[in-house]
Amino acid sequence: MKIRSPNYCYIVVLLLCLIFASAATAEAKDKEAWRILFNGENLDGWEFRGKMDESAPTFDVENGVIVGRTRMPVNPTAFVGTTEQFKDFELVFEVKVDKDLNSGVQVRSTPEGTMRGAQVEIQNGSDRTGFIFGQGMGKWLTEDIAEVSKGNAAFRDNEWNHFRVLVEGKNIKTWINGEQVADTTNDEIAVEGVIGLQVHAHPRGKFREAGAKEILSAMWRNIRIREIK
Repeated sequence: MKIRSPNYCYIVVLLLCLIFASAATAEAKDKEAWRILFNGENLDGWEFRGKMDESAPTFDVENGVIVGRTRMPVNPTAFVGTTEQFKDFELVFEVKVDKDLNSGVQVRSTPEGTMRGAQVEIQNGSDRTGFIFGQGMGKWLTEDIAEVSKGNAAFRDNEWNHFRVLVEGKNIKTWINGEQVADTTNDEIAVEGVIGLQVHAHPRGKFREAGAKEILSAMWRNIRIREIK
């Protein structure tokens, strides 16, 4: 049996220690890079965006979750948005939306007035969930949306879904429950802006005149951001 020298054993142990220390340092730096955007207790750092009257949808914090609720019989579109603006970043969150309610998460949208900018679409039963809509622009920023969205089954209806959104330059990429959905590059994507959570006008279209028969909700939790310098 070949016997290793004490120096050889020492070097091996030292190398292993350096490897583990390096990995631990990298993990610590990664944790430090992420910031919690929603503290789970209140809406500090967020503000209501929309028409503020008795018809506006409500946003409350319940059991560590932001809950946006529609009004009866009708309500306009409204948001809660961050008071802080962001440039390039990675955003993660979990979301759950009631059936028949449209929602979305704004990225790099206007900091004041009407919310305008890129939106990650969210809706049960929609192949377009996860793609990029131009809120306030009246069009999709993901080109050829009817083609690219066919067969999108990453989103689980009526369940909590994990979203990851990577925003760099004029490009936005999205993942739902670990599956990549969108890879959108568009010159109309702003270089900086706020993040916003949407409760869409409800009911809409031909159903608006009849009014809603129930209150619907969109919920968000575990919202974190990592800025890319």
